[in-house]
Amino acid sequence: MTESVIGREYIPRFFRDLNVDEYAIISASSLHAPQGRRPCDLLPSARTLILFAVEMDEDLFLRGKSLPSTGFFRNLLQFQS
Repeated sequence: MTESVIGREYIPRFFRDLNVDEYAIISASSLHAPQGRRPCDLLPSARTLILFAVEMDEDLFLRGKSLPSTGFFRNLLQFQS
């Protein structure tokens, strides 16, 4: 298995560039969840989790609007691939 290493300065810059409000980097074992929903249950090799939060306009929930296809969400999907 090949491991990729991302420099410490990359993650803050990545989230800042995408206007992410909050993020945290934690050990996969520190997240407590019911059995079957823990990171190690879904991906046994997981060691680190990156959690993030973006404030969303309440209209998104009140009017049932779909997520925007541009901006942050599109960029995040490109990052995953």
